[in-house]
Amino acid sequence: MLVQILDLVDYVEESPPLSPFDKFLRLVYRFVPFRINHDERRIVRSVLEKFVLSLSDQQLVTGIAILSAGWIRHTQEKLYHFAMILDLAWMSSNTHLLTLTVLHDYFVQHHDIRYWRLALMACNFVMLFVGNVYSGISSWYDDFAYPAQCDFDVVDQAPSTIGGVPARYSKSSAVLLMYGYAGAIVGLFPGIWRRVTAYYRGHVQRHLDHYFDSGIRYHSTLLQLQQTRSVKLRRLLLGLILGLYEVVYSVLNMIFHIATSTAWNVFVFETFWFAYGNWGIWGDRAYAKTYMEGDEDQWGFGQLVPLFLLGLPLLSTVDNYYGGCHMLLGTSAADGRLKQRHDETF
Repeated sequence: MLVQILDLVDYVEESPPLSPFDKFLRLVYRFVPFRINHDERRIVRSVLEKFVLSLSDQQLVTGIAILSAGWIRHTQEKLYHFAMILDLAWMSSNTHLLTLTVLHDYFVQHHDIRYWRLALMACNFVMLFVGNVYSGISSWYDDFAYPAQCDFDVVDQAPSTIGGVPARYSKSSAVLLMYGYAGAIVGLFPGIWRRVTAYYRGHVQRHLDHYFDSGIRYHSTLLQLQQTRSVKLRRLLLGLILGLYEVVYSVLNMIFHIATSTAWNVFVFETFWFAYGNWGIWGDRAYAKTYMEGDEDQWGFGQLVPLFLLGLPLLSTVDNYYGGCHMLLGTSAADGRLKQRHDETF
């Protein structure tokens, strides 16, 4: 989030707004009482980009590891434990997709690494999506204490058992998954999206404007004719059609601007994903505690190791920060010496 804010500051100061959402953020930025100078932003953004890249790799691998372990042991685990695996993998996917949005420029410069990352993302998506489908069984929350394989067998034999409240959550999660991963893939291959954008603006939007202008001209012609009953009826119907056309046109433009707004995907969509994932984790845990036996709050090796592993990118971030500061100070000192020599020579 912080990296995206720093990028947004540069965007607001140096680039024209591309969408209504970006214009709104630009307006909000004008009321911020403090400013970060360009050199400080350059250091912090460079350091945080390396941290985000390290975190991105870690979360992608961790998510696949969690899901792989869950699917391998799902015949031996309770449904509650499999639900926790899906919840944690959901949060891991959220973090990874958020990092891809921030690392857009990095992947543009490094083309080759996109393909292996895309393959790993596909594995992660398939395992998470299939698990999400099974979570739509109507008895999902009531079977937390039973083996996960029991519910999987029921869904395989009778898909009609998917329904009720769990199915609604499953459908909403499926929509978020498809939208999130589609947006991430488009971010990895910006050339495809640029062609789509150019086609929309150069063909679709131009044709829509042409049809609307033709309707307006015909409406003006009707106003000049003798106001018979037939003319009035045609004018009324044309007015309704043009009004509906304008609404559809506005909705299409809004969808297009939202889809092309990086700020929207980061600050709105991914934040909602994060809140939805937290609600799922704590909701599942609270519901399971009402009737499951045993203490699920105990910490062990599997809980401690991932937390300590987060220290690796943090340590590298500290090193990168001080290295970036020294590099900037060295560059500034060198520029000062060059300026002094130039003045002496002059």
